[in-house]
Amino acid sequence: MDNEPKESLGQRLTFVRGRQNLAQFAKRTGVHKNTLARYESGERSPDSNFLAVIAHLGINLHWLITGQGQQRLSVQGVHADWVQEEPDEPYRQEQSSNDYVRVSELGQAQNSHLLHNSLAFRRDFLVSELKLDPDHLHAYRVSGDSMAPTFNHGDWVLVDSRPQQMMSLEGYFVLKFADALIVRRLQPLPEARVALICANPQCLDSEISGHKLLSDSHRVLGRVVWSGQALR
Repeated sequence: MDNEPKESLGQRLTFVRGRQNLAQFAKRTGVHKNTLARYESGERSPDSNFLAVIAHLGINLHWLITGQGQQRLSVQGVHADWVQEEPDEPYRQEQSSNDYVRVSELGQAQNSHLLHNSLAFRRDFLVSELKLDPDHLHAYRVSGDSMAPTFNHGDWVLVDSRPQQMMSLEGYFVLKFADALIVRRLQPLPEARVALICANPQCLDSEISGHKLLSDSHRVLGRVVWSGQALR
């Protein structure tokens, strides 16, 4: 059909890479250069984690996948300004990796080589706009629908683990219950108890003593300070 895009997803991805070599762009996106080469050749389709990183670099995933719409997104805080706009635009060497912070998923070491489940943010966005300390941030991908529609299954949230964030147990928090991680809205109750509130009316709320909530088995990991979700 005449309306179908002539370029493939791999070709559009190569265009996004621009003058960066495979190793440079693979490092920025957290994949092996051989994996990136397979994406560009069409031998393999990009996985959801890679696409999430591409979206945070300011690329419109609808354009990347279908060839339709605008190439770039205008979203505050994403790494968009190094992406080449025209094939002959020089790669912007002045961009420093220190300008960006890779926030690891809860359960991963900050310096882990396993960077597939992590998000990249501009440092000035985190520090100046959100007033956060990057050294105390983690990412968490919401699982289940107990907090829908506030946080849907698959949404990413940033978690601030600074001790002062746990001084007031009121707001949205990520909690560790045994070996599971959950998100709940906490609300203080009389007699040093805390309500664990679901956003989904079909899920049951609960309550727990504040002392037990702060114990090792029911630990408050941090306050939710930012969320990102796909348009549905």
